[in-house]
Amino acid sequence: MSASEPSRPWQTQKHKEILNGESPTAFAQLAELALPHLVHFLQQEFHQAEPHLHETAAIDALLTYHHAPQKYNPDKLTLFAYLRMAARKG
Repeated sequence: MSASEPSRPWQTQKHKEILNGESPTAFAQLAELALPHLVHFLQQEFHQAEPHLHETAAIDALLTYHHAPQKYNPDKLTLFAYLRMAARKG
């Protein structure tokens, strides 16, 4: 699994699809790329923490976004940066 971040246009498009309910698979597509990215990020940031905590925080960040996508402002930062910030706080 790759931990790389997709392009900003891709992230913006997925956010629009999720926000507007345009695609029933948009969140799954986002999660497929974002989950390994977030876990890798958390492993680098918090290497002393238990691995399951990285996964839990990453999943929680994704689910929190999914429940309130309107809280994300794409004009301020990329969606993955927003998710990293949420996962770090988790």
